Amino acid sequence: MSRNHARHRTFAVTVVLLLTVLSLCLGPLTSFAAAVQTGGVSLAATVDAQTEEDRGTPTKDEPIPDALPVWDGHVEELQSGTDEDKEAYIASCSFAGGTGKSTDPYQIATPEQFVYFMGLCNNSLVDNENNNGAMFYSLSYVITEDLVFNPDFEVVDGTVTDTTGLHEVPSLMSGKTFYGTLDGGGHRLYNLYMTKARGLFSRLECTERTGSGTIQNLHLVRGYISSLQGSYNQANGPAGLFVGEFYGKLLNCTASCVGSFGGAAGGIVGTFSKDAILKSCEFLGDLYSKGDNVGGIAGYFSVPSVSCVMEECVNRGNVASKGRMVGGIIGGISGAGSKSIYAVKLTSCLNFGDIRSTYEATETVGNAYVGGIVGYIGGTDKAVEISHCVNYGNVTAENAGGAGGIIGQAGGTWSNGDTLTLTRDYNMGNIRARERAGGLIGIALLHTVLTECVNTGSVTAETAAGGFVGQAQARNEYQGISVGVICCYGTGDVTATLSDAGGVLGLLKVNRITKLTVAGCNLRYRVTAGSNAGGILGSGIKYNEKSTTDAEVSVDNTVMRCVIALTGEDFSAGYAVGGPETDAIITVSGQFRRFYASKTAIRVVEGVDTVLASDAFPNVRGASRNFPITALTEAS
Repeated sequence: MSRNHARHRTFAVTVVLLLTVLSLCLGPLTSFAAAVQTGGVSLAATVDAQTEEDRGTPTKDEPIPDALPVWDGHVEELQSGTDEDKEAYIASCSFAGGTGKSTDPYQIATPEQFVYFMGLCNNSLVDNENNNGAMFYSLSYVITEDLVFNPDFEVVDGTVTDTTGLHEVPSLMSGKTFYGTLDGGGHRLYNLYMTKARGLFSRLECTERTGSGTIQNLHLVRGYISSLQGSYNQANGPAGLFVGEFYGKLLNCTASCVGSFGGAAGGIVGTFSKDAILKSCEFLGDLYSKGDNVGGIAGYFSVPSVSCVMEECVNRGNVASKGRMVGGIIGGISGAGSKSIYAVKLTSCLNFGDIRSTYEATETVGNAYVGGIVGYIGGTDKAVEISHCVNYGNVTAENAGGAGGIIGQAGGTWSNGDTLTLTRDYNMGNIRARERAGGLIGIALLHTVLTECVNTGSVTAETAAGGFVGQAQARNEYQGISVGVICCYGTGDVTATLSDAGGVLGLLKVNRITKLTVAGCNLRYRVTAGSNAGGILGSGIKYNEKSTTDAEVSVDNTVMRCVIALTGEDFSAGYAVGGPETDAIITVSGQFRRFYASKTAIRVVEGVDTVLASDAFPNVRGASRNFPITALTEAS
């Protein structure tokens, strides 16, 4: 079985396995609600199955076959030689065969021929004898052997520890666009070393006039690609291990290299837009960036007035940035406002890597926007749909706010009617931020609906920690917001070390029409806060002084087995709502199908002593002793 076939087969097995486990654990689609109610939701079995399955793809620890020769780095003739030197190099490095046509591509069988190919495409070499005046950057090529460019070397925290004896592959494609086709044939490029490049290709584009703009069936193994030693534009421009600026087709490719960049960066591509197609690609290395918009697959996705496709992409690498908008699949998604005619849709993507931002919050910008799937979504007035995506990695905003298992922040230049929809998305990673952390969404700034979603990871923040959403509020004082959590399952620890922790939502900023609807859910969280802890909502506050409309929290047919613990002296807690500010009134209505109003369901912790709910709260089925609320009714 070929490597490509094995990879496609294995990814299909992975997806089928995920859906099979969903079916077994959750039952048919129509019985998801029953599974949620009974607590029969578990996808943990997919982790071992996916990591132990022989995927047929390379890893960063894969050894180089002994029989493969290592490139000697002999490229002086290309960089500083005379015309005679270049002609001699051309004569020694001509392709192994082919004519460059789509039916008879040029064949690349050695590292020298690969460097020769890049030089021709960049117009730094002219080989009139072989191409008869054709444009090499729009022709077809195929790699026929695994290629080794350097012996093994070590990379620690994004830096090569010892460069002695390493041969740098010239960044001959820097600033140029490749319009042709490169088929890797399922082969590997081992130990590429590039320090002045925005990717193997600076720019890839597909146009009707010039060609297909396609890279496929190629694997980059244990290399190092960086832009930091290049010019200012190279160091800070969009970068990806395969392509910096991506407007073409990238199919069935993997990268297990280390990437270290200064700006927007992705494990596969930097920017992604304009009729681009990215399918069945996987990142298995480590990615470091000093800038914003950093993702395991793509750094930045611009929603244009034409269609783009991203399908079946997997990130298994760790992603770390000093900037904002960091995601396991995509760092940031933005668009052209009302000019964007396409909605944002992302489906069937998996993240296994740890996603981290060390951005230091400022007085004006307090959020880092870090997500297991997408860091930030904004700048389009169309609906956003994310479905069947899974995050297994830990998500961390160390020194700022805005971290979520699926999305760091959803919100931008939205009109009042736009909606974010998450359907059957799943998080089992631990989520941590300085403030505003959620099991699925860190910050929601638009109408949000979560349907049949699952969170089993812990959520931790100083303030505004939620089992599903950290903080929800309208984008501005003229808009309202609604959050619906329908038929979802959550378990684990939700902790706000200072205030505002909730099993569903940590903090709700009340403005105009503000609604939180919870229906058909099963909540089994342990909710802990210094103050304001609730099984549904931690706290609600006014958006600003002009806000006059109260919020409505509706709970229906929901099972709660939450434990609410308080660690502060000035505390407020409840089954439904912890405690809003005294000038914001939240009305709770509806019914719990099973309320489980035992005395130990809520407990207040003061030092080492435990105070039972019946002692701490006169109205044990209410939300708090500190503000008006309609009591919840326990159904039979």
